[in-house]
This record gives sequence, C-alpha cells and structure tokens, in this order.
Amino acid sequence: HLTRYPSHASRLGLLGRLLRGTRLAWFVPLLKNTSIKLNYFKDFIKELKACFGDMDNIRLTINKIRGIQQGDRLVSAYVV
Repeated sequence: HLTRYPSHASRLGLLGRLLRGTRLAWFVPLLKNTSIKLNYFKDFIKELKACFGDMDNIRLTINKIRGIQQGDRLVSAYVV
C-alpha cells in the first residue's frame, strides 16, 4: 500500500505496530539507537533479517529437507 504508507517512516511505523513478542522487544530499543540508521525501509528489513534470519530461506530449507529422497522413497520412509 504505497499510497497509504508513502514514506519510509510511515512504513516503519506500520511494521512497529504489527510486531509482537521478541521482535517487538528488539524493535523498540532499535528506534532509540542513533548509531543504527533506519531512514529507509530496506535498512530496517536488513536489520530484522540480520537478527532473526530470513524466514523465506528457513521455510525453503525445511521444505528441501522434507523432500530429500533415497531412491524413489522419501528419506523419512527409508529410515522407518
């Protein structure tokens, strides 16, 4: 929604309101830390991934592991 959230600050504000738990606890001090520049949305995403990892990569890796095969059977069937 680039028209609803046109500035980087408005996008960061939206994300800040959506965060919960450990991610919210991480986000609040980050805003107060002047040594970290969050002037751009992409900088925030970079910091978030650096701290918590890239969830898409984690899901991709999990799916790859679940799909490993031994011959024509899944590894989980082969192990059993």
